[in-house]
Formats: sequence, structure tokens, C-alpha cells
Amino acid sequence: MGKRNKYRNYDLEAIKNAVQMVENKSMSIRSASRQYNVPKTTIIDKLNGRSSLQARSGPNPVLYDSEEEMLVHWVIDMAKIGYGQTKQQLMYTVKTILDHDGRKTPFKDNLPGKDWLYAFMKRHPEISTRTPQKLGKERAVISWQKIKWWFEDFAKYLTENYEEGIDILKDASRIYNADESGFPQDPKSGKILAAKCSKNVYSTCSADKSQITVLACMSATAHYLPPMLVFPGEFSGIIH
Repeated sequence: MGKRNKYRNYDLEAIKNAVQMVENKSMSIRSASRQYNVPKTTIIDKLNGRSSLQARSGPNPVLYDSEEEMLVHWVIDMAKIGYGQTKQQLMYTVKTILDHDGRKTPFKDNLPGKDWLYAFMKRHPEISTRTPQKLGKERAVISWQKIKWWFEDFAKYLTENYEEGIDILKDASRIYNADESGFPQDPKSGKILAAKCSKNVYSTCSADKSQITVLACMSATAHYLPPMLVFPGEFSGIIH
């Protein structure tokens, strides 16, 4: 319990310092967020008075404030790119966090229930349950307009979520291109010599049509990543 309170006191102090630096115009919200490891949305809420600078009352929550903020950002970002998470997926993500951390929780097998989910949604009204429109992968980029919009949204996302003063789109060392190629284990044979006017000409081969797939990746500065080799019916992995 002492360790938990120590973390919360430090976290609250970091929030206060971050808010003060922004109020004094000594730092931007983005810089204060990075300097004190406090989510930007938390700083904005404190500045706008939507939440108090003091720690919230009641029993200690299972997740820290910073962890809940990260979950909220994750849920919103996943929905933006077409991979919206269900309530069950959110709760299993929480279980993964708790399993990895090893902290004690009131949840059975570290899996939160409906009560926790209800309280979480109430604490974070910026997210809500929505009914998505189904869009097949084959239709997601069916036209050049949709491709253009996707790249515009992607560029905007990188610009808004990258370190202040650095343009990732102009950093060639951070831009990679990946492509895959398949190599049949029994490639087609070329033309062969045979008797003139032969009705049927055969070439003995295997009926196996499996192939080895190679995924290559290289940056704009010619930096190669180790290729990934995928063997048929075998565990795939990185080949160094």
C-alpha cells in the first residue's frame, strides 16, 4: 500500500508542476506533457477546471490515472483507423496490463467486470459506445480519393502525435517501405527439347504448390532490417 501511495503522490505532484509551467507560459502543453510524463488531456482538463488538481476521493483505483488516460487515447486512436475495440477487448487489455504488472486487484484473474467498465466510462465521457458501419477491407481503399484521404489523415496523425519541432515526414531515417515476395518450392520449368510433333510432353515435378515468403524492409536512407522468412507449415521468424 505504501508503494502505491508513493506513486500516486509523485503522479499528483507531476500534474501540479506541469499545469503550473503551462499557466506561467514557461512551457507548451506538449512540452510539459513530455517533461513531467503527464497526458496532454489531463493538463487541459486541469487548466479548464473540468477536474480538480487534488487526487480523486474514494478507494484507490485499480489503474493509475496515467494508465487510464493511455487507455482512452488507445481506444480513440484505434477507432480512428478502423479497428474499434469492443468493451470485452478493453477489459482484456486491462487484464493484460495487470498481469504484466503483477499488482494485487479485486478482479478474478485480473479481469475487470461490468462495474469497473461502467465506472471507467463515467470517468471518461469523451468515449462512448457506438455502432460501427461495416466496411470490408477490399472496399476500404477502393478509389484514389479514399487513398488520398487515408494518406492525408495519416500525415495529420503523425504531425499531431510526434515530438514538437521535429517533422517525422521529413526524417528519411524514419521512413521505411516493406514488401513481400513469394518463391515457389517447385518453380515452373522452362521449355524443353522433345521429338517434333509429339502430342504430349511432360516434365516430372512435385505436386506441392507451397512457397517460401520473404518480407523485406528498407528505410529511405538505405538501412535494411533483417528479412522475415515465412516457411510453409513452419513457425515464421526473423532470419539474421
